[in-house]
Amino acid sequence: DRATGSVITRRGYGTSSEFKVETLSASPASVDLLPQGMATSAATLTVGIGSYSRQVTLSRAGLVRVQP
Repeated sequence: DRATGSVITRRGYGTSSEFKVETLSASPASVDLLPQGMATSAATLTVGIGSYSRQVTLSRAGLVRVQP
């Protein structure tokens, strides 16, 4: 909730979660997703399992791309 600063939903990751990733990093560290599908800033996430990793980009307009 942007008005109060409360976190509405938080998802965990790791081998015991539904997201079985081992490493996850993001730049910037946090992004607000607005109800109409917009984001407050663009972001790049790096997701990895073992030696395999992929970058995922998120645009402010809501476009999500997995980079080759």
